[in-house]
Parts: sequence; C-alpha cells; structure tokens
Amino acid sequence: MPITKQKPIHKNAAKSVKQTLQDVIKYITDSDKCTIHTADGKFRLIDTDEDFTEHAQFEHTTATEWDTLKKEYAETTGRTQGDSDVLAYHVIQSFDPSEEIDPETALKIGKELAKRLTGGNHNFVIATHVDKEHIHNHIIFNSTAIDATHKYKDIIRSHQRHLQHLNDEISAKYSYNPPEKSEVEEKRDTSYLNWLKTNTDTPTTQTEKPTWQNILRQIIDMILRRDSQYKSLQSEEEERINKIISERLGDNPPQDLEEFLQILRDIGYKIKADGKYISVKADGQERYTRLKDKTLGVQYTRESIENFLAQHQNNAQKSQYLQKIQTTKLAHKKAHLRKLIDTTKYQNSVGLERWATIQNIKTLAETHSYMLENNLQFSDITDKLTRHETTLADLQNQQEILSAYTDRQAEINEVRSHIINMTKFRKIFAGYKNGGYNPNYKAEHAAELSQYDQARKFFDEYLHKHNLQKMPTMKELKVEYDSLKADKNDYYASLKMLKTDIKNLRLLKENAMDLLDLDENGNSTKTAKQREQERKNLLKISRENKIKSAKYKRKRR
Repeated sequence: MPITKQKPIHKNAAKSVKQTLQDVIKYITDSDKCTIHTADGKFRLIDTDEDFTEHAQFEHTTATEWDTLKKEYAETTGRTQGDSDVLAYHVIQSFDPSEEIDPETALKIGKELAKRLTGGNHNFVIATHVDKEHIHNHIIFNSTAIDATHKYKDIIRSHQRHLQHLNDEISAKYSYNPPEKSEVEEKRDTSYLNWLKTNTDTPTTQTEKPTWQNILRQIIDMILRRDSQYKSLQSEEEERINKIISERLGDNPPQDLEEFLQILRDIGYKIKADGKYISVKADGQERYTRLKDKTLGVQYTRESIENFLAQHQNNAQKSQYLQKIQTTKLAHKKAHLRKLIDTTKYQNSVGLERWATIQNIKTLAETHSYMLENNLQFSDITDKLTRHETTLADLQNQQEILSAYTDRQAEINEVRSHIINMTKFRKIFAGYKNGGYNPNYKAEHAAELSQYDQARKFFDEYLHKHNLQKMPTMKELKVEYDSLKADKNDYYASLKMLKTDIKNLRLLKENAMDLLDLDENGNSTKTAKQREQERKNLLKISRENKIKSAKYKRKRR
C-alpha cells in the first residue's frame, strides 16, 4: 500500500522564481532515476496535466509557463508574499517493495492522484523513480491556478488527511487495499464531528458524513427551501431545525440575507460578517467556517446565496403580476361589445342618422345585458380598470429587468462563441506549447492561436467579473438562455393581455356611462324613474332582437 507526504517549495534565496522551479522539475525528471528499458528501447516515466511531449527544453518551458502565471496572478490580484511565498508543492508517493508494482501502473496511479488533488486547476509534472528498492512517484504542482485567479491553500494536517484519503481511494481501485487505521488515527478523524455526536447512523456516502461543513451545507439548503444532496443531520435534529425555519418562513425562502442570517442565529450559529465574507460557528465547533467556494462550494458563498434570494424575489413578484392579471381578467371578450357611434356625423342624412341611433340602442342593450349577467355595477368597472392600469404601470416599470435579460443573453452568446473557439483550437495551442513556442509554428497558425488567445483572455475577465472559479458548461448556458427567453416571452404576453383587457374595460366604462347617464365619477343626472323606464325600453329592444335573430336562423336552416 503506497504512503504519501506533501511539502511546500519556497524560492531559493540565490535564484529567481523561474530558476527555482526549473531546478526542482529537473531533479524529479532526471533520466537516471526515471528511465526503464523495454523491448522497444528506453522509456522515461514522466507525465503532465496535459498531453506530455518530451523535448530538450521541457524543464525550461514548464518553469517559464508557471512563472508567467505567477506574474499574472500578482498583477491581477495585487497580492505578493515575498520570500515566504510557496511556489509549488512536492508530493511523494512511495510503494511497498513487497507489492511488486510495475512502473507503468505506478505512473498511472500517481497521475490520477495528481489530477484528483489539483482538481484540474493546477499544472503538474509527475515522474516515477525506479532507482531505489521501492518505486516512488514525485509530483510537483504549481501553487498558482491555471486561470491565475487564486492559489492552492495547504492547511496543515487537513490537506495531508485529504491527500492520504485520495491515495487510499485510488490505490484500492488498482487492488491495493489501504491499511486499517489505528485507534489514535480513528480518534483523530472523528474528533472534529458536529455537536450531534452521531455514533449510530453509518454514513454511506461522502455527503452523509456528519462533518461541520456537510451539516452547514444541509442547513443552508433547508433555509433556502431547495433540494440538498447532503443528509448529515440526525432525524431529531433535522425536525427541530425544520420547525424553527417553518415558524419563521413557512414554505418560502428568506426575503433577504439579513433574514437568512437571523435564522442561522435562531438555529444556534454564531455569525461574523466582515465585509465580503461571512463566517459561522456552531455550538461546540472550534473554529468559524467561512461561506466561500473553497470551503463549502460555489452554491454556498455569500454572493450565491444573495443571488438565489434575489432571483426568488423576482420570480415571486412576477407571479404576483400574473396572478393579478388572471384574477382580474373579465369575460367581456365574449360579449363583443361595440363602441357607440357619434350620430352628429350623420345629421345631413336622415337614413344614416336613424341607422346609427338603432345601432347605439342595440349596443346599450348588449352592455346592459352583459352587466346583469356578470353582476357588475359601474363602481365595479371603475375599480377593476384602476387595478389593471396600476398593474400595467408596474409591469412597464420592469423595463430595466428586460434590459438586463437582453444584455445577459448577448453575453451568453459571446461566451458560447469563445468556448467553441477554445475547444476548436485547443490542440493547435497544445502543439505550439509542446513545441517550445516555435515562432514558425506560430506564424503558420497565427489566426487560430489569436482566436485561442482572445478566448483565454475573455475567460479570465469573465471569471473575475462574475467571481467564478470555473467557466459554465454549454449545457448550463443553454438552460440559462432558454430561461431568460421564456421570462421575456411571458412578460410580453402578460403585457399584451393586460393592454387588451384595459382597452375593453374602457369601452365598457364609456358604454355604461352613456347607458346610465353617468359622468366619470359615477354621478347621475336622471331620476330613478327615468332610468327605470329606459331600462325597460332597452330590455324590450334586446328581446325583440333575440326573437328576430332566432327567426332568421330558422329560415337559414
């Protein structure tokens, strides 16, 4: 079973950063230590995070690239640590001679360990040494991330445990079982567990392990009312926390960050808010846990939580608008109400004036019948019209949201374009890099390398702008784009429906004013007896029209 250890590499006082890195890479890739002889000839047991191509200037090229990343990091973040800065980390993975592992398999195990340990975010070089009785791997990885936005954080003991855990897991995959832990190691691994004192339930997955971080993740998901992959709480404690959340929020997430933090306090957490970050500590926990991506994950950062709450509020507001429209929508579209005709235009024509008068009487009769069928008073019409106009004004005030949707869609299209270019020209850039940045190769592929370089610069700016650790996938971008498009379509459909309803309500109001002889405020100038007589006349005309219509239909048959 292999054992591992990790140590930092600092700058040599007598050498530059690049020279220090070059020396350590040159040491582990020494031909005398990592060369084996096969039927096909000599073979060097060396690999990297990218497709490895051996060339004379390999150590120099790699050290130059790593040094360039460090300079970009210093320029971007403004952070420098001087001589105390950790340039890289050196991991040694040693195999027991009794296991009789072959060098090629040892290299495979080491490379998988390096990939898992760095998460694909840091460049590394690995070499398998066969110059001693026991085969062992040397892994050197750059402390600065590939995107030059952050550095690898090596917390003493915590990362050593993580390294050994990955080593055991990968070795078991190749049928090298990890040794049983001693009582001291077992006690050390369980000493940081949460206040629930879980010793009955046996976790079956990583997300079920009752660590401080897993419990906090699950509680945050519970407060935000979203599905959680973490199930670290005991049933009794989960019920207690759910009760606290339900009493304060019901089935909804918090309205803002302050309410979110207050619920955490009610549950039993202490809160420290120091500007950009928020740190929390449970009762019995030794240290505070900061809500940041490297500690808990991208979904549990302060920014992600604030964005989630803001998005929920926008959706809730939009739902209220749609509900207003649906609940206040009238059925007057089915009534086919007509507009009253201005008879003064036909004063010079007796026939046309008579025709217009008859049409107006029919329109008023239809208006009266519609109001009776829907049990509407004039005050009901004016109240609904006012509510619709208010809702319309609220919707029109959301133009800024629509503008933000459109801008985000344009940005997503730009991201897609650069992702395609990055994928399309990745192999060309790899050939340029592995060839030692040959100027002839660069001239031959100038257009492709230029587009690849533009994509990398765009991604650096995009990650910094949105405070992300990695770029979203094409699938995630498509889902977001389609969601924005659906939101815009819903908005315009709601706007169109609302304007149609307001137009019909205004027509109904005008007809009702003429029918009841009312002004804008609903005041009448006719007596009750006069209105009753007009109502009877209108009902009579309405009945006559229905009889005529029925006779006409029978004749058509």
